[in-house]
Amino acid sequence: IVLAGLNPGFVCPNVDEVNGIAHGVTPDALRRAIRSHPEPVTAVYLVTPSYFGAVADVEALAEVAHEAGAALIIDAAWGAHFGFHPDLPASPVTQGADIVIMSTHKLAGSLTQSALLHLGDTEFADRLEPALARAFMMTASTSENAHLLASIDLARRELMTSTEAITDSLENIRQIRAQIEATDRYHLLSGEFLGHADVVDIDPFRLPIDITATGLDGHTVRKRLAEEFDIFPEMSTATTLVALIGIGKSPDIGRLIDALETLRLETAASASATGPVLALPPLPTAGRLAMTPREAYFADSELVTATEAVGRVSVSSLAAYPPGIPNVLPGEEITADTVDFLQAVAASPSGHVRGAVDPGLETYRVVRN
Repeated sequence: IVLAGLNPGFVCPNVDEVNGIAHGVTPDALRRAIRSHPEPVTAVYLVTPSYFGAVADVEALAEVAHEAGAALIIDAAWGAHFGFHPDLPASPVTQGADIVIMSTHKLAGSLTQSALLHLGDTEFADRLEPALARAFMMTASTSENAHLLASIDLARRELMTSTEAITDSLENIRQIRAQIEATDRYHLLSGEFLGHADVVDIDPFRLPIDITATGLDGHTVRKRLAEEFDIFPEMSTATTLVALIGIGKSPDIGRLIDALETLRLETAASASATGPVLALPPLPTAGRLAMTPREAYFADSELVTATEAVGRVSVSSLAAYPPGIPNVLPGEEITADTVDFLQAVAASPSGHVRGAVDPGLETYRVVRN
């Protein structure tokens, strides 16, 4: 956005405020956002699948974007394995997306930092291909890392030749889901995802588990599982853990269930339940975009206190992590609700705000008056 000098607009996904989960975007929501944007829309950028495994309707979203003359860019960081088995969601590359980004290092097994940029076979391909080539040449290193490139090829080969292993993993995951639900204490939230209009499929390899029965918040549970049981969940919210199953892997989920039960019984015996006390304030609405992100990014700036920052224009991109999606962009006015939200995230055990001047969000970098 900064490099291209774009004037962005935003589409809000459906958000489960209780569990801290953002799902996808509906075609109707995208259509409304395009119509309300003050300028012709040239590109639409969406994330699917989500960190929790929710999959959006890429085909319908592509139709809406193309009707407006816009290219559809899909950030499928977690979907590199899609399309490599009949029981997995389809790859967005085959669903009308014009550009698709996939982080093969996240789940497909290549080395960290390796990823793929796909050009879709769409009406925009002839126009996009030379533009992508120029952008790649401008931003890529001339000293390419052969290890990363080779690892991508190995990951691609594994995906192409591991149908049987993926089948075994999917069967194991079905058993895992049944084991979790059979406890009557822990619940898989992904079973409810398909009830939302912006979700059409789920990634079976991601298991969002409601762990409120432990009497502890999810961040505490995640920390203790790592420190005391050598179990490393992918991420947590106040109420939820996300367990990630590797492609072709068939782990024993009994270890996780036993560990959760140990924590639950210890908490009950000590009367030290924390519960979801770390619930964050409601997700703040975006502040007014007072100038383009590029203008703000390169503007003269100054540091001010959190109180003084309210109503001022940010020069920073501030993103609560997880999931790492910006809550404030350069050029956006900082609101009191946003300050409260970001400070609450920073104070939570496993949360931090990327782009912050200081860990506690006590100061902000803003455009100089």
